[in-house]
Amino acid sequence: MERPAHPLLRPFVRLVWHAGSTARTSSGSPSREHVAPCAEMHVAFRLRGPAVRLIDAGREDAMGFAVAGGMRAGYYVKEVVPGTITVGAQFRHGAARALLGVPADELAGRHVRLGDLWGDAVVNAVLSELQAARQEEERLRILETFLLARVRPVRGMHPAVAGALAGFDPDAAIGSLVERSGVSHRTFISLFRHEVGLPPKLYARVSRFQRMLKQLEADPAIEWATLAMDAGYSDQAHFTREFHEFAGVTPEAYRRIAPGAAHHIPVNSVQDPRRIRR
Repeated sequence: MERPAHPLLRPFVRLVWHAGSTARTSSGSPSREHVAPCAEMHVAFRLRGPAVRLIDAGREDAMGFAVAGGMRAGYYVKEVVPGTITVGAQFRHGAARALLGVPADELAGRHVRLGDLWGDAVVNAVLSELQAARQEEERLRILETFLLARVRPVRGMHPAVAGALAGFDPDAAIGSLVERSGVSHRTFISLFRHEVGLPPKLYARVSRFQRMLKQLEADPAIEWATLAMDAGYSDQAHFTREFHEFAGVTPEAYRRIAPGAAHHIPVNSVQDPRRIRR
């Protein structure tokens, strides 16, 4: 389940969520999935099951039971274990400093143990309280209460970035955003990366991919050429390259897999996940 965050949190948190896994392989071993970029930062707490395990270029990292994920421009591979329960929150742009104490670009493209940012004692206390709760909504309220307590006063998002993000159009030329910002091109890129985690051109690509996934989710049988055109790709080859880069599978493979959640793409747990990209 997912729902909008508490009104007091909404300047910083878009939504909170509660998830459980029932995924199994024929051998009974954990499966794997590609998690496509969603243009947001997040935090997640594993309440039941083993520690969160991520796989990158053949290296497996146990991240503990509470993680923060930065803005990404590519998929990551996650181990999926049956019986796990996880709660989390999706952050708005500019929330990294207020809730995590670091700018967004420090976490871009990676996950970190939440204890490294907040301290293990704090994280363990929250985990204990979340694990003691029995109902989904109760767990989400506990998470929200904790996040509210973590909010730190920070300077607001720079007006140049706030203006660029207001009604952001991934098809707009970056030059036009710079021109409206009132700052130099170099300054705008630096400010945008600091607040959002990605430079504007890369963020636009991820946003276009998000727009495409939403349309595909709404109409799973849509023709690829139509989807590419509607989503703003220059041609079908451009669309296919971007899809493969962000999802780790081709569009046709994605359609065959038919993931239950658009960003979570089950893959063969026996294969080296990075081979799927080639």
